Parts: sequence; structure tokens; C-alpha cells
Amino acid sequence: MWRGIMEISQSKLIIIADELLTVKQYDSHDAWIHAEAAKRGQQALELEPQDGWEPLCVTVGKQAPSSEPFPHSTMLSKFDYS
Repeated sequence: MWRGIMEISQSKLIIIADELLTVKQYDSHDAWIHAEAAKRGQQALELEPQDGWEPLCVTVGKQAPSSEPFPHSTMLSKFDYS
């Protein structure tokens, strides 16, 4: 998802050199995450919010909640901490 946003930003907007470095850093970090996961016999989870609970729950070995919708907001007022 972020890679796509960065590619669109590069092609549609005037990007300065410092901002291009950010894309390189992102790609480097992403590659490192995948390499570290592979060293451990794992796959890195690339979570997309529209995928819902299933990929996350499979990764952590838990059943997806049937009565709790997947959060699509980062507004703290919408989270139930009880």
C-alpha cells in the first residue's frame, strides 16, 4: 500500500532528493523485514485493512472474531479498552 502511494507521489508531484531517499529507505527496510522473517522460516505479514481479521488471526494462530468488526479508524475515541 505505502509503496503505491510513494510511486504515485513520485510520478505526479515534484519530489526533492531528500524525499526520494525516504522511498529507498522504505524499500530497504521492507526487504530487511522479509529477509529476517525468511531466516526464521516465516513470512512477513503485509496487512491491508480491507483484508479484515483473517490474515492477522491466521498469522497469530487465533480465530477471527465474528462479532467484532475490523477497525478501520485510528481515532482513539472509537476503541473499546474494556
